[in-house]
Amino acid sequence: MLKSKKTDRQKLIKQCDDIFRKALLERDNYTCQYSGKKDNLNVSHYISRENKHLRWNFENCHILNGGVHLFLFHRRPHLYREWLIRKIGLEKVEWLEMQDRIYCKPIYTSDLKALKVDLLSKLVYMKKEKCD
Repeated sequence: MLKSKKTDRQKLIKQCDDIFRKALLERDNYTCQYSGKKDNLNVSHYISRENKHLRWNFENCHILNGGVHLFLFHRRPHLYREWLIRKIGLEKVEWLEMQDRIYCKPIYTSDLKALKVDLLSKLVYMKKEKCD
């Protein structure tokens, strides 16, 4: 079976994902934010990455060890919520949950291009902060 060629939109989403992962790794010091482990690191989304409006939101995402991510938080989302409330506060968690329920504007290719530029600038800023 032949693989279908990726669209420009799919390529942009992948590029944004890659840049966002690098920025999160920088922000979270290449360390699981729950366990402190430094191996098998994943980008974990509190609100599913299917919601494009929150997919690249820095409060919605954290670096977690694969075990914590897949075997704890995916199986027990209430524990993820409780941990996230301690980490970023109830108000921000409720804001993320509300955005998941109400936001329905589509994300266009032009939005993704602007997002890519924004994520690149944040990544550069985070790396610069570590050097200073």
